[in-house]
Amino acid sequence: MTDQNGMACVSTGRTAEQTSAGMPTETIGFLLLPGFTLATFAAAIDPLRLANYVAGRPLYRWLLLSRDGAPERSSAAIAVGVEHGLDTAPALQTVIVCGGLGSHLFEDARTIAWLRRAASRGATIGSLCIASHV
Repeated sequence: MTDQNGMACVSTGRTAEQTSAGMPTETIGFLLLPGFTLATFAAAIDPLRLANYVAGRPLYRWLLLSRDGAPERSSAAIAVGVEHGLDTAPALQTVIVCGGLGSHLFEDARTIAWLRRAASRGATIGSLCIASHV
């Protein structure tokens, strides 16, 4: 998928690929939790898109994930479509967990186990909003 300037915006499902300049493109997975804060999610994605635009090549791609592959609703009740559920997500070097005001109450053993497996394989795990409590 491309933006209005023709820059790559979404991952092809691979964690890294060579760009035309021979440099790897970094893929970042964004795991959307129920009620994630839309503003912090957008604030994390847009600098990546802008970096691609300024560089004139895809430095970053992103994959949107949810627990089951279904669209996830933000705290503003806006549903955001995703490319993968946890069962079909590729191995990622970076995973950002996108939470919201209720993230400290999030208890899903399968999601936490998936994050632990990703970390044990060397993935960097980050968070937005209050998702650090997950």
